[in-house]
Amino acid sequence: MLKVGLVGLGRMGKVYAELLMSKVKGVQLCAVCSINDDELAYAQEIGITETFSSIDDMLSSHPLDILWVVSSTQMHVDHIIAGLKAGCHVFSEKPLATTVEECLRVQNRDVRCRACVR
Repeated sequence: MLKVGLVGLGRMGKVYAELLMSKVKGVQLCAVCSINDDELAYAQEIGITETFSSIDDMLSSHPLDILWVVSSTQMHVDHIIAGLKAGCHVFSEKPLATTVEECLRVQNRDVRCRACVR
């Protein structure tokens, strides 16, 4: 069972959370992160008990296999890099970033997920 953490529970984040919990086999959505208290309350309502307002707290509290990034576009790059540094595979909602320079920040990071360095 792959352990998934999701960051961002806005409109699309809620869709992904519900899909991960009910339709995707072999994964467990075990933690979510949002800076919005209403979104964290929603996570509790759908049965996700591990909620965080800081991605760093979420990543340090759980050995996640996958980080699912559905946060606001301007935060994608920082969240992707945090997930990669934590050793996670990362899925990011589009767009990756809004500038080429921001995209290159991800490309130029010399980080690998735990599975890639075995």
